[in-house]
Amino acid sequence: FRSFALWLTVLSAVGVGRFLASPVRIVGSRVSLPLVDDEQLLARVREISAEMGIEPPRVRLLGSSTGSLETMAYVGGLSAPMVVMTDGAMHRLEKPERDTILAHELAHIATGSLWWYASQVPMAAVAASFASSFLPLPVAAVVGVAFLVGMKRIVSRRFELQCDKCAGDVLGHRAMAAALVKVHAALIVPNKGVMSFLTYATATHPPLVTRVAALRSAAPVEEQSAIEVDSGAVARHRAGAWLAFLLWAAAIGAAFWIGRDPVNHVNAVLLLMGVAAFPIVVQVDRKSVG
Repeated sequence: FRSFALWLTVLSAVGVGRFLASPVRIVGSRVSLPLVDDEQLLARVREISAEMGIEPPRVRLLGSSTGSLETMAYVGGLSAPMVVMTDGAMHRLEKPERDTILAHELAHIATGSLWWYASQVPMAAVAASFASSFLPLPVAAVVGVAFLVGMKRIVSRRFELQCDKCAGDVLGHRAMAAALVKVHAALIVPNKGVMSFLTYATATHPPLVTRVAALRSAAPVEEQSAIEVDSGAVARHRAGAWLAFLLWAAAIGAAFWIGRDPVNHVNAVLLLMGVAAFPIVVQVDRKSVG
């Protein structure tokens, strides 16, 4: 048990450490991402940061690995937050849309979401430690992994919607919705169909229709009519999200129930691995930056 607790402590430290460092290079590369020197963009960073009451972070540029010019942005670094923007976000989006994506990332700093993300691995370690009081260590370890997968989804979806709203409050909810439509159109996962339903039921980011609907609800009355929402699609995705949550909670509960019997240890592990693996497999593809 002591060695198990030691490993949990090490994993917690590593998990938190990932968020302490600023994202200055692609994972596995020794070359730092170049700093953005576009003075107009940097001026907008300062203006939006001032509106949100935060210090303006530095901005680095991530080039696309293909000619697709991916339109994405990231933020990281608890000690010194830094924004990473892809070349697609810099060049494919109109300036108002680019600003809304930038504002969304700055909102992650303003809302303190990075601290919540950093706490997820230690929370999963606590869950695994608690489970080890009732279950064999291999089963308890997989309980921790399953807990982490579920918590990442729950925490992240809440903050993604909150950051959309924060960006909309500063730059306009209609502009934020238009930018999201353009960004989601470039993702490899479709916004309609069975694959979209399965992906966004378990993904860390809500589907486009959910994000747009939340923006419309938060928008002033005069803006709401200009933001179109598919109410049926919103309801379907909400039902899918709740179903995924209930299956996740039921699987962890079932693992505690059947895992106590030595005969069912393998079954408990397989059950939890299935629950943990599915959301990872269907995640929206993102570059790994660290």
